[in-house]
Amino acid sequence: MFCSRNSRRNAHLARRARRARRARRARPVKRFDSVAITDTSEEIDDEFALHFLGMQLRFLLIIFVNGKQTAASRKEEWMRKFGSLFPSDCVLCLLTIDEVPKYTKKNRVIVQNVLQIAPLNGDGSKLNGIRPVKNWYFAGTFPTPEGCSPSFNSYESDKVLQKQLKCRKLVTISSRLMAESSRPTPTILKCFPPLFMEEMLRAAFSLLVGRMNPKLDVSVKFAEGLVHLAPGTRGANWISVEAMFLLMYPTYGSLNEVELDSIPKAKHFKFLAHKYFKDIYGVDYLMELKYGQASVDSLSRIIFALHEMMPGIWKGRTRVIYSDDEDIKNVTEETEATPLRKAFEAFCKRVRGLLDTLPQDEAVRVLNPLYDLFAACHMLSGVNTSNEFNTVFQTR
Repeated sequence: MFCSRNSRRNAHLARRARRARRARRARPVKRFDSVAITDTSEEIDDEFALHFLGMQLRFLLIIFVNGKQTAASRKEEWMRKFGSLFPSDCVLCLLTIDEVPKYTKKNRVIVQNVLQIAPLNGDGSKLNGIRPVKNWYFAGTFPTPEGCSPSFNSYESDKVLQKQLKCRKLVTISSRLMAESSRPTPTILKCFPPLFMEEMLRAAFSLLVGRMNPKLDVSVKFAEGLVHLAPGTRGANWISVEAMFLLMYPTYGSLNEVELDSIPKAKHFKFLAHKYFKDIYGVDYLMELKYGQASVDSLSRIIFALHEMMPGIWKGRTRVIYSDDEDIKNVTEETEATPLRKAFEAFCKRVRGLLDTLPQDEAVRVLNPLYDLFAACHMLSGVNTSNEFNTVFQTR
């Protein structure tokens, strides 16, 4: 019987496909209740989220992404500081995002849910072997509404998120919801080892006084929206500073009530704010800012509030403090009585005092938002209005 060249080729390809399917089926099966995609070492909320998942799940895969730190260094640091504290009942697998393709090629990975609490930074294709049976939970808003700033975790994650959206598996946890509802109650914090509270105070101080470094590529997109609360912005820095300021100075109803021109050292505060945005956008920064002078004024008020809460913090400073400055990252290990170390000690003393004296519904305002812990609870609860969910978090 005569066989054309095309038919022989098609038969050959079919045999290869069958062999490939048999090989895939023969791979070891690795089952996980959830995969958590994280950028630990950025903010302590990632570490809280991972530990909480470990308390609730039996099998967990953690994937560390690249960013300001390499995925490998994030993995190593997390293991060194938090690995020994991780709940022993949870079977844990740790991978960097660069290790995922080899792992998924060697193993057949079956995962129920994925929780993305970090930007993928262009490495999304490495997750092709991670396909959730149920849902892909994304900590942020996607797609980005018109006129709004994109969620930080969506940075270079669009292709993966669009794919999950098309498959009807994407569940978003909106940035606005997290900003309003992600302050943990003191009760839930007692479930974590003491190290977490210590790290939370350090991270809270860092987030309170540290602004996004202008040298980061993402600063053009996100820096303004962090310090200025307006429709379409997250305003995370503003919310944190204002909440603490109003607790310490209850005579104010809002940080916006501060008349900049009437306060001492206002000229220096304004100088620091203008310089910050100039370092991001260049000399035409007022034209580049979405909210123009209003954003500069917001940052000036933040700088004023920090000065009031921690006098001397701006002593000798010619620019604002960046969250990745070495002196702020090592403030807990600093032995010299620098202005920043004194500010940190004053901050810790005042926060612990407020937590001890305020009722729980007010004390929650002292605590820094734990966005990623909130997202983890959201994934586990399924419905964010459940009684169990609301015992963990309260709205600001």
